[in-house]
Amino acid sequence: VPSSVIHELLNGAQKDFDELTQDAPSTPTLALQRARLDRLFAQLYDAAGDSVQHEAMALRAFERLGSVATQRRFVAPYTWFARLPLQRNVATERTLAHEALAQAKFNKGDSAGARLAFQAMAREADGLVTSVGDASARMLAANARSHIARLSYEAGDLEAALLELDAAGKILSKHAAPDEIAFRQHAQKDAG
Repeated sequence: VPSSVIHELLNGAQKDFDELTQDAPSTPTLALQRARLDRLFAQLYDAAGDSVQHEAMALRAFERLGSVATQRRFVAPYTWFARLPLQRNVATERTLAHEALAQAKFNKGDSAGARLAFQAMAREADGLVTSVGDASARMLAANARSHIARLSYEAGDLEAALLELDAAGKILSKHAAPDEIAFRQHAQKDAG
């Protein structure tokens, strides 16, 4: 399939979703879903090789995430009776949006910008590990460290790369559930 056809389909789908959601009542849950959709479109544009739209959609996801209420606000009547998304869901989406933005910057050759975005991803994911502590939060935090390790390696800083990979390993092994530990031990026995 030619890339022009893929771009046309993506642009059409994005436009259709924008039209569908613009007339819907503004609720915090819908705002989160709009941001998630923007982040997913950013990833699709990345896969299609459109770095301009990739970055634009990642930035739009951040903009929308900034308006997602997770607490009832006296000055914001739309939050009084609305179903509010969980703070951890918003933080997870922000973490993934950091990753999409970092990848867009990396694809454009902006290694410094990519590093900053991956570091922001790591901070956001660390907050999730602290507050939630589940396997998905640990995976996000370790993934951020592996991205930073890759950038360090490509910059020739092997020591920094090894430190980041070590941090990723510690994050993954920290507070692991018994079934996760058993799986890793079994996998190590099979490999050894």
